[in-house]
Amino acid sequence: MKIYHVSPAYVVLLLLCCTLSCFKNTDGKSSRPTAQNLSGILTSIRQDPQINEALGTFDQVRFSLELDNIAKRIGDISQVETADSVVTALNAMIYDSLRIQFIDDRSTMAPAFPDHVLRNRTGSCLGISFLYMLLCDRIHVKAAGVVVPGHFFVRIIHNDSCRNIETMKSGKSLPDTWYREKFINPAGSNADLHSLSIEEVAGVVRFTTGNIFLQQKKYRKALDQYELAVAAIPRVAELWGNMAVAQDGLGNTGEALKYLEHVKTIAPSLKNLDRNIGALLLKKGQYDKAIEYYSQVRQLTPKDPEVLYGIGFAYYSAGKRAQARKALEELVQTCGNYRDAGKLLEKVSVP
Repeated sequence: MKIYHVSPAYVVLLLLCCTLSCFKNTDGKSSRPTAQNLSGILTSIRQDPQINEALGTFDQVRFSLELDNIAKRIGDISQVETADSVVTALNAMIYDSLRIQFIDDRSTMAPAFPDHVLRNRTGSCLGISFLYMLLCDRIHVKAAGVVVPGHFFVRIIHNDSCRNIETMKSGKSLPDTWYREKFINPAGSNADLHSLSIEEVAGVVRFTTGNIFLQQKKYRKALDQYELAVAAIPRVAELWGNMAVAQDGLGNTGEALKYLEHVKTIAPSLKNLDRNIGALLLKKGQYDKAIEYYSQVRQLTPKDPEVLYGIGFAYYSAGKRAQARKALEELVQTCGNYRDAGKLLEKVSVP
């Protein structure tokens, strides 16, 4: 989760953790998407007027024929003994024959959709993983999507063994521990790496399209996508956080604050959450509560310049000049003139 920056005149909201998020499977169950359901997800979302406007008309018949032809080239590998053999065959097709390349482009939708991945031969983690899952259904191999903060990958399940496919590394199989260390632990996430249900896959796709609209500052469209996503993945902390950003972009700061307070109930350890709440409280003029939140963050990261600036500005706004001066002096001493803190320090130092 990125942070909201505070300035003396206003609060600027930046994107929280973009693309994908983390959540727990609350009922302990998961269902593997079927061929019909996976294709149905893609068709339904691609025919959404907002998505269709961004990507152009979806030729479902042509894309289905393309997938069928690729599946025939792979052949029937459902009888091979190990998941490793399945992964080898799939990777040979995706990366060697089709020459698809991973790109980390989160500003446009095309890389996130498998029809455009095939057309452009480039895709994001979501787009390439979606393509893997569609092909697996056609060759009768079990596959499921898995999501962690900021990333999506596919898991092959075969003969009581499973292998993760990492699209950022040309299909290399990596253990769950790699994803925990790289994505989950640094974010303070509650992700459990479970295989996603069909509803959750749809929710992740909607979340991703919402994030792209959010980056483009199309806040109403972003909220439309998020509202479709939240029914499927209600415990995605960053989803609620990004809804807060969109609400604030529309001028609904009160609603934005409610969303962040909800995040506090489902992922209290999420990185930067308290400072984001503090920034919104400042914007609403609730200075004492902002001080409370910034103070909580300061106990964990006492030298963080954004926290020192936030708490200094909160004290200044609340008319507590002595406390503001102390925080700002510490900021200037440790971090220099961070975000023109010297100017604010001059204001609070005037008798």
